Amino acid sequence: MLKLNLILAIICYSVVLIFAFLMIYRVELKIYWKRIKLLLYIGFAAHTFGLMSYFVLKNHFPIISNIEALLLMSWLLVPLILFIEWKNRSMIMSVVLLPFVILALFAILIINSPMAFLSPKLKSYWMYIHVPTSLLAILFLFISFGASLMYLVQNNAIKLKKPGFLYDKLPSLAQCDLINYNSIWIGFILISIGMISGMLWSKKCFGEFWQWDIKEILTLLVWIVYLIILIYRLYMKWTAKIIAYLSIIGFLLILITFLGYAYISKSYHSF
Repeated sequence: MLKLNLILAIICYSVVLIFAFLMIYRVELKIYWKRIKLLLYIGFAAHTFGLMSYFVLKNHFPIISNIEALLLMSWLLVPLILFIEWKNRSMIMSVVLLPFVILALFAILIINSPMAFLSPKLKSYWMYIHVPTSLLAILFLFISFGASLMYLVQNNAIKLKKPGFLYDKLPSLAQCDLINYNSIWIGFILISIGMISGMLWSKKCFGEFWQWDIKEILTLLVWIVYLIILIYRLYMKWTAKIIAYLSIIGFLLILITFLGYAYISKSYHSF
C-alpha cells in the first residue's frame, strides 16, 4: 500500500512538473494549468496516504532516520509550493521545488532502509517539537535557496543585457528578494525553536543541554550564518545580491549538517 501510494504521487507530481516546464516555452498552455494542478492535489492525497501507511507499517511517526525525514519533508513541501504559488500568482516554484519532492520519493522507494528504532532513552515529547520544527526550517531555507538562485539568474541576465527565454517567466527581482527574505525569517525562527527544544530534549535524556556533538556544532554554525544575514539585512543594508549569495552558502551548510555530518564525525543523531 505504501509503495502504490508513493508511485501514484510520483506520477502525478511528474505530470505537473512536465506541464509546468512546457508552460515556460508555450505560454498559451497556461489556460489548462488549473486542470493540471488538480493532479498536484491528487498526488498530495496519495502522498498523505503513503505517510499514514508508513506510520501503520513502522508503528512510529517518520522522524527517526534520514529516509523517514525525506518522506516527511517532501510531504510538507507540497503545501508550501501551493501557498507560494497562490501568494505570488506564479507556478515557477513548482518547477524549482517539485523535483526535490519527486527525487525524495524515488529515494524512499529505491533505498531498502532497515527498520528504524528509537532508543528508549531518547523517547520524549520534545522529539515531536524538535524534529518537525527542524525539518520545516530546512524546507523554508530550501525555498530561500531556490529564490536566491532565481534572483541571481535574473540579475546576471540584466547585467549582461541578455534576458534569455526564462527572464519573463521568473518572478521579478523584487519578488525573489521578498520570498528569500520572508523564507529566511521563518526558517530562522523555526531553527531557533528546533535548537531550544533539542537542548531541552538533551537535558531530559542525558542531563546536559549541550554535548558538543558534531550535529549540534554544525547546526549552531548554520544558525549564526542566518543570524548574520538577518542582522546585516536589517541594519547594514546589504544588497539583495549579497544576501542571495549568503543564502546559498547557508543552505550548503544545511546540506552538510543534514547529510554530510556522518562523514565528518560520529554523532548520536540518527539524522
